[in-house]
Amino acid sequence: MNWLLLICGILFSASAQLLLKQGARLKLWSASWIALAGGAALLYALSFAVYAWVLRKQDISKISPLMGSAVIALVVLGGVFLFGETLSLRRIAGVLLACAAVALLAG
Repeated sequence: MNWLLLICGILFSASAQLLLKQGARLKLWSASWIALAGGAALLYALSFAVYAWVLRKQDISKISPLMGSAVIALVVLGGVFLFGETLSLRRIAGVLLACAAVALLAG
């Protein structure tokens, strides 16, 4: 598997979600909102293309949980560092459990 490509897909998806969060703070249909929404849509499209390509080479039962949990972890961290969201013990446990699930499924 091309790990660099997979990491790019994960980063594209997480970045798209963080851009949408930033856009949600802006006035709907303003130029800034349109730019952020367009950027998020482009990143989602790139993530989709990467995901589709990786699925041609690997099992969906391995790739989907890996991408999903990695995106979750990055979005949680992005929410904390970029938007000042709280990182509770419950959220930390959730991210760790998601990572553990991936480790079990990938092994």
